[in-house]
Amino acid sequence: MRATIKNISPLPREGTVLVTFPKSVEQYPTESSFKTDDGRVFRAVVGRSTNLRYTPVRIHGTFAGSETVKGDLQPTPAQSYPIPYQWHKWV
Repeated sequence: MRATIKNISPLPREGTVLVTFPKSVEQYPTESSFKTDDGRVFRAVVGRSTNLRYTPVRIHGTFAGSETVKGDLQPTPAQSYPIPYQWHKWV
């Protein structure tokens, strides 16, 4: 499943981006990955939605200032994140 992410800040950022995908992505494992066209692999956590036509996916990555990243959501976990994903207490 293809997506484009743009860092609208002129400064580099490391953080989580919320991307919406079609409902069919909900069948992916919770721990998935987002592979960019330039070969980087980011951790992706597939959420669940109720009565919506989309599935929220949280992608954690590092982005250069004003960078546009294109890539694909993969149903395999990112190998570089050995710590299980934990929801923040405010979510």
